[in-house]
Amino acid sequence: MCEEKSFEVASIPFQSVKKLPTPLSEAQCISHNNEILICGGLRQLDCYSYHTDKDEYKFICSYPSDIRLEGHCVVELVDNSPEIILLSFGGKYKHALIMKYISVWNNANERIKELGGHQWIPFKDNNDNPVNIGDEGDNYLGARAVIGGSNNNLLFIIYYPNNISVFTLNTFKCIKKCIINTNDKILYPCFIANPSIMKLDKTTEMLLFCQTTGLSINYNENNNIFQFCRLVMCDDIAPLRNYAYVCVNDFILFFGGWNGKLKKKSIISNSIYKFSIRENKWTTLQNALPTALRHCGATFNKRNKYIYAIGGYDKQQKEIPQNMKVHLDDVKQYVTIGKIKIIKNALVIMIAVSEYDIKDVSSLPGVKKDIANFHEVFHNELGYTFVFLNYKMTVDNIECLVQILNSQKNLQEYDGLIVIICGHGLQDMLLTSDGKYISIGQLCEIFVSDNLKVFCNLPKIFMVDICRSNAPESSELTSCGYKNIGRGFLIIWSTIKNNISIDNALFSKYIKNVVISKYDSGYPFKRMLEDIRREILNENFGKYYYVESQDTLDYDIIFQKKK
Repeated sequence: MCEEKSFEVASIPFQSVKKLPTPLSEAQCISHNNEILICGGLRQLDCYSYHTDKDEYKFICSYPSDIRLEGHCVVELVDNSPEIILLSFGGKYKHALIMKYISVWNNANERIKELGGHQWIPFKDNNDNPVNIGDEGDNYLGARAVIGGSNNNLLFIIYYPNNISVFTLNTFKCIKKCIINTNDKILYPCFIANPSIMKLDKTTEMLLFCQTTGLSINYNENNNIFQFCRLVMCDDIAPLRNYAYVCVNDFILFFGGWNGKLKKKSIISNSIYKFSIRENKWTTLQNALPTALRHCGATFNKRNKYIYAIGGYDKQQKEIPQNMKVHLDDVKQYVTIGKIKIIKNALVIMIAVSEYDIKDVSSLPGVKKDIANFHEVFHNELGYTFVFLNYKMTVDNIECLVQILNSQKNLQEYDGLIVIICGHGLQDMLLTSDGKYISIGQLCEIFVSDNLKVFCNLPKIFMVDICRSNAPESSELTSCGYKNIGRGFLIIWSTIKNNISIDNALFSKYIKNVVISKYDSGYPFKRMLEDIRREILNENFGKYYYVESQDTLDYDIIFQKKK
């Protein structure tokens, strides 16, 4: 069974790369070392090399003037030559051409001259006869291909309306044609070799996705037979084709897509979709692209770990002049974390005990800095409702929280609860101004009580900055603990058990700094905690802080500014 998850994220940090001299759609892109080879596009014959380090383009060559490009396909042939060999074929107006490529960025002019310069020349057999790929009646508009076979000598071609064929690259013949049993018209699909399967017993496994069709396709060279196994499709991507896609390790990332319809019925996606081949699981990152996207070229550069999106059309059917790139890690942080909860309107309550009526217990002036830091991030920056309870707090005051909360209007409008606790402490308990203790566990229970059912299904984040040293042996104090706090809580402690904390506002300072610097990019909060731990430990007095958390949430959290 396929598991499917869908959530909305803030914008993933795509970066602009230098514009192409000519805007392209339906670009065919090949990644090679530190270059992206861009081999023409819809009615555009020019080919370029984009240098990933220099952010510059160099012209390679043009297709012959009698070639018309619309929905063509380019693949890299596997060969022992010092240069790479590209095969361009198909499209609405079929052609079959090859180019031997040596980097235009290297000082290899002599070798390029030996090859007669970079040029697309007819694909020929061993007797120097031109080779045709596809019969006259085959429709190769938007066809896609995979190199496979035990000797990388087979070209598998998926083409309209529902066909697959096998073409041998050593005998230059089509040795198999098969009709795929599907209700969809296969056009501009995703078609890849399955990277998770090793080639055994002369078999090649491929994956095909187009609208509602998802197939694992197995071909056996020994008996020249295809086997098809259906894959469950994601509802979000099922209407779409014409997406850009890249395969990295054991997952496929799809960018945008189009439902093939025009005008008011047209749907062009601005989402990213991930299919985990190993887990048979879909994840949708809704609205993750800077713009809606279709007929875009995409490739993954293994050298710098960036995904490049070249050209395409936007929602207004206009060619996109600006090409983009995004680092794989910036996408993976979303597609690997599972479920997400977005908080846009939290209620923030701060219990800050800084003044004490107890002998030998000093006040905590640093708590005022804590209040300022937390107020700046959660109220001034994110726009959340911020409630501060008095510097002098007794157990009775705190137990009146229910009444305080019930006095808040429209509690049901909040989508999260953040409780911040500062003061002296012992074990897992807060010391109040009147010398009594209340456990963090008891405070948590207040927010799942019958009187506050409105918070039961919301994420509840507790940030606790208190000393956690043990009580003296003679003391009758025992911690109520926090082991059984129930579902839906994330408790963040400024330090670990049996450790002290100091009054210097480091904990609040780095929560403020990290959240403000990263929330706008959609950075998940649990990952922020890792950065907060690291930043604090690099500070003076950082040895007193070992930020610890207890988590009963089954999702991560993304903060967004209240609108």
